Amino acid sequence: MRAQFLSLSLIFILLGTAFASLAEEAPGELWISGYSKYMEGLEVEKAGNDALALRLFRDAARDMQTIKSEHPEWKADVVTFRLEKCHRKIDVLNTKLTERQSDLSKDKLITLNQTLQTQISDLEQQVAAALEKAEAARSVAPLVPVEPPTHIVPEPIVADDKALTELQSENDMLKAEVSRLKEHVAAGENALKEANKEIAKGEKLRKDIRDLNGIAADLEANLSAMADEKAAVRAQVKQLRDERREMADKLEVLSKQVSALQADSAALRQQNDALRQQIK
Repeated sequence: MRAQFLSLSLIFILLGTAFASLAEEAPGELWISGYSKYMEGLEVEKAGNDALALRLFRDAARDMQTIKSEHPEWKADVVTFRLEKCHRKIDVLNTKLTERQSDLSKDKLITLNQTLQTQISDLEQQVAAALEKAEAARSVAPLVPVEPPTHIVPEPIVADDKALTELQSENDMLKAEVSRLKEHVAAGENALKEANKEIAKGEKLRKDIRDLNGIAADLEANLSAMADEKAAVRAQVKQLRDERREMADKLEVLSKQVSALQADSAALRQQNDALRQQIK
């Protein structure tokens, strides 16, 4: 019965050890996954696919953040360093993609504005031509006989009235189209102004990001210098410890020598006392 109890205890101990090792491997596997995604993002960025690289850097940052949140004691310095690298890459690519989208939007608005201006110019020419036709038709109308037979309308007048009506209708349509296009142009100009404002904001944001990148670079340089100083201090501490051990060894040797000398001195005193006794 006791042997069975010991066997069960041993099984539980082994299972606990296995679960502990699995728990230890979990953050390590996450770190490997995040690091692999980060390196893949660097390769994709070099190939020119910024959108895919941004997604990979975000996935890598998510893995590192999971480690930091769920396993805060697991290699915190390494995880924090890699997470900061991911965020730096994400900021750079976000800025680059924003600039690219702003440039495309601005080009589209300029092209649309130019197209609308061309259409307005064409329509104005058409309106002018229609007005010239109308004036020509009006100048021809007085030449028609004033008193035609009551039972029939002369054919030229019918044609001229019909042409005038059609030209007037076309003129009204063209004016409405011109008005509509002018509204579109005004809307396009307003959109262009708003785009310029957004571009100005983007420029300020890019400047702020550059300043922050400079500050981050300075901090990284300072951290590197502090790490070098820390390594130098550790080397000095190690040297002092070695010297202290060496001094302790020397002190121990001296203590043994002093003990030996004290023993010799005691022996000499005894011999001296014995000689004195013999002399007496």
